Amino acid sequence: MILTCPDCNTRYLTTPEAIGENGRTVRCSKCSNTWFVAAEPDALALEEQMKPELIEMSTSGRRGDGKKSKGVDAEGRRQDDQSDETFVEKGAHVSFRDNVDKKRRNRRLFGVAMIWVTTLGLLILAALLAFFFRQPIVEKFPQTSAIYEAFSVKASVTGLILEAPQHEYVRVEGEPRLVVNGTVQNLTKKNKDIPLVKLSILNRNDEEITHWFVQPTPPKVGPRGKVVFAAEYPNPPVDAASLTYKFTDEGE
Repeated sequence: MILTCPDCNTRYLTTPEAIGENGRTVRCSKCSNTWFVAAEPDALALEEQMKPELIEMSTSGRRGDGKKSKGVDAEGRRQDDQSDETFVEKGAHVSFRDNVDKKRRNRRLFGVAMIWVTTLGLLILAALLAFFFRQPIVEKFPQTSAIYEAFSVKASVTGLILEAPQHEYVRVEGEPRLVVNGTVQNLTKKNKDIPLVKLSILNRNDEEITHWFVQPTPPKVGPRGKVVFAAEYPNPPVDAASLTYKFTDEGE
């Protein structure tokens, strides 16, 4: 037996016994509206054809024998009901709706998660490509070299890197000397000519005191190769505080 709420059109399935031969007043568990449901003549036949699985209805009010019964309201509380009413409990249609909402939420969460995973994957892929192809990128877009330097990644417009030289003070036959050892690295797949290296001695105020030029030997470096060079400066200034280095040309 199918009941439909006149106000919210919520449908319920119940048994004919719950309505009784004289009918019952029922209450919608969704909108709390009440209405009277009359008994159907073919209720017994309908019961055999349709086995109710959606909801159960708890009846209250006066029974056929004139005695009162205790009903259970929509919140599951037992109470003495003086009126002839039946409270309609939540049925399978509510469970079905909850399942649909749950699946909808899961799909929405899955979609958001996939967006984040895809975005993160693209960022990682872009970072890897930028790292492995850094030299062609810097050669084509020189301004990107500053970005690589910020992340301490080796990249150069010329394709050559002058690694920080090591220096120390030594004495040769009683004469003090500044000994410098450096390395030139080729980041490209081509042979490269090594330009002159300018070494400058600075004081504590970062002012240049003197400088000199060094030509690494050999003057060429092969693909992905390195060339180690050494240089000396006799009688370095007593106020020398630091050493700077850079590639230069013969004109300078």
